[in-house]
Amino acid sequence: MYILHGENIVKSRQKLTELISKAKNSDRQVKTLAAKKLTTPELEQSLGNQSLFGVEQTIIIEELHSLPTSKRKKELIEQISAASTQPDGSSVEIILWEKRD
Repeated sequence: MYILHGENIVKSRQKLTELISKAKNSDRQVKTLAAKKLTTPELEQSLGNQSLFGVEQTIIIEELHSLPTSKRKKELIEQISAASTQPDGSSVEIILWEKRD
């Protein structure tokens, strides 16, 4: 899991772009989710979704920690922390990007 944040938004966004390129070059499936619109069922589906050919995934979630404190935010964080390894042993790479500290 990667967590990208800080006061230099340009640099953190460049690092995010590098990680996306690296994932794509490694033949990983990349999916970007906006935390503001994200629901727990949608996140669960994205984290548990496997391609037909067993391609590993990279899930990018933008601005999760910018959400106001709520039950939904807590549930999203719990789902993410539990999703480091799929039941079949394949890994899901998770990248959290924040535009603030």
